[in-house]
Amino acid sequence: MANDAGQGPQLLPDIWKYIYYPPEEYSYFAHAAKYPFLAASVPEAQRYLVKAAWAADAAMLAYGRCGEAPMPPDKFNPYFTQAGFAKPELIGDWTPDAKGTQGYFATSSNGQFAILSFRGTERKDYLDLLTDVNAVPSDERERAASPSAPPEAGSSHVDQAVDTSRVHSGFQNALDKVWTKVDKLLNDFRSGHPQAEILFTGHSLGAALATLAVNRFQGGGASLYTIGSPRVGNKPFCESVHKRTGGSVFRFVNHRDLVTHVPIKAPFYHHVEEQGYLIDATGEISPGKEDASSDWKALINVATGMLTKGKFLDLESHAPP
Repeated sequence: MANDAGQGPQLLPDIWKYIYYPPEEYSYFAHAAKYPFLAASVPEAQRYLVKAAWAADAAMLAYGRCGEAPMPPDKFNPYFTQAGFAKPELIGDWTPDAKGTQGYFATSSNGQFAILSFRGTERKDYLDLLTDVNAVPSDERERAASPSAPPEAGSSHVDQAVDTSRVHSGFQNALDKVWTKVDKLLNDFRSGHPQAEILFTGHSLGAALATLAVNRFQGGGASLYTIGSPRVGNKPFCESVHKRTGGSVFRFVNHRDLVTHVPIKAPFYHHVEEQGYLIDATGEISPGKEDASSDWKALINVATGMLTKGKFLDLESHAPP
């Protein structure tokens, strides 16, 4: 989003540090007052961009870091207060250097909307890395019904398969570890705010978890905004997500992000929304669609780039093109 001076976006240097971590200094939800979530003053056709900006900040804030250092609570919590949220409910273990699935659920103080955001892959979290590589397809878990939300016709428990929907095993297992709390937070909010939008988001691994979570949620009024999402499941799963969200699915992709090309599309995995929004080298956003051949091109480019720019342990070195 251009700043108030009319200049284009100020992009971060193209180094490994900013692939692994958020910037050290960043003002989350800085434009919340000028561009509120519901964006009533913005033309309807462009409101998805306002919500996408909220989602991007929410996804980055889920890492809970200022660069590599953990963000202390006295810095983390005020970002929500300034943006009009109540104190967020943390999901998973947020102690420094904790492993496994993490996220938060933030509700607006006026109850008009909520955001569920999952953390992406952490560089030093071996559980995240094992989650990412466990790409064996498995039956999708049945959508669990909490006591506050009766099950849909024909549904039963979280450990049963759903029709022909098949998904990435690692992502599904990671969500299972926190689903009981996530399910309760979602349904408690929905029972008290039946018309409010709940936006599901995350970056990278977090985007995959958000995609699975929105398909389990039965309460309606959900939208899905993903940033740099890998593919999560097969066509029946993708069709189910579209139905679950009423088609409110928005996928944003950095033009050089390898993660969006895996798992390889053929013959099984698909993006929920093949038509995404590509972010180019200048930060401009435009509609775009990746074809299957681009998966292999991206893998080859990264592999060859690693030969000359592969110092991924040196955070200040340039990342491969």
